[in-house]
Amino acid sequence: MSEHRLGRIRKLMEERHIDCVVAVSPENVFYLSGVYNWVSKVVRERLGFVIVPKSDEPTFLVCGIEEGLARRESWIRDVQTYVEFKERPIQVLSKILAKNTIRGKRIGIELRFLPALLFEELNSFFSGAEFVDVAEIFYRLRMVKDEKEIETLRLAAYATRKAIEDAFAISHAGTTEKEISKEIIKNLSDQGADEINWTSIETGARSMCLHALTSDVPLNIGDIVRVDCGALFRGYYSDVARTYAVGKPSKEQERIYRFMSIAEREVIKHMRPGVRCCDLYEMCKSILHQNDVTFNLPHIGHGLGVDLHDEPVLSPVNESILEENMVINVEPVCVEPNKATYHIEDLVRITKGDPEILTGQIASEQIPVI
Repeated sequence: MSEHRLGRIRKLMEERHIDCVVAVSPENVFYLSGVYNWVSKVVRERLGFVIVPKSDEPTFLVCGIEEGLARRESWIRDVQTYVEFKERPIQVLSKILAKNTIRGKRIGIELRFLPALLFEELNSFFSGAEFVDVAEIFYRLRMVKDEKEIETLRLAAYATRKAIEDAFAISHAGTTEKEISKEIIKNLSDQGADEINWTSIETGARSMCLHALTSDVPLNIGDIVRVDCGALFRGYYSDVARTYAVGKPSKEQERIYRFMSIAEREVIKHMRPGVRCCDLYEMCKSILHQNDVTFNLPHIGHGLGVDLHDEPVLSPVNESILEENMVINVEPVCVEPNKATYHIEDLVRITKGDPEILTGQIASEQIPVI
């Protein structure tokens, strides 16, 4: 698998005339090395790097504390280390790059991730080199998934949907957001999640505040409850959203939810190779606006993988086309003005034929009631 990725990244390097690529972000270091290291996300100074020259063997540079993990789990044979607090990671990286005599060469590095001070330090060592951002290379590299990635994403999406459904199945008016959150977290853990990233649950007017912290607010009859949660499974994200009504829904609640569901299903039905992302966005927007449903989100979905918001994004400005084995979350978000936000989200794999629902099943056509 990793040898295959090495071949693909070198092909992209050749197309863009790049002599060496340096992965810096935890996501891309994991993607290229095969080693998921959660510490690099919470101790930002403990950087790791994967250095991929145009022809020589790649190098995996890690903090000495992480050497055992790197040697045990990475396919990269050249593992090098730096001593934390004694050696600066950028200085050791510079020595490795210097071995490739990079003066006058084009070095691809994650400029959108590397802090400005560290880039200035790196640049000071190599005044003759040209540093270019390689975000596009990694987006292209990660957009199309292999079978192992798809299986992991399928497992993650299914487990997260079930964690939500099982938690709401035992909830009722009076249950608090935090109580539901605790149940979802337990369910995710029981189903194999390695990390719980977020459980965003908002009821009633609080549902208008996307991504708010879960609170002790109880569910009340007549409320709309929006839940959006995700976790990490083997280094890959899950991201599933659902909307519930507390007690018998009103006609307007039923109407908004029904057209949101229709829009999601129509978009998914048209997700095939060759279709433009912007056309899917416009389709969703048109269905909702024609049925007088308030919709103003700048996108209706995004790729998913080692990064939560991967490419491609289903936005009105993205003219890129879908390809087989892209894996994309579809998530229309609609509003009942000044009252509630409605949100559903399902994971879809693009195939040559009908799209595959990796969530197992998409959100119900009628608003579920608790």
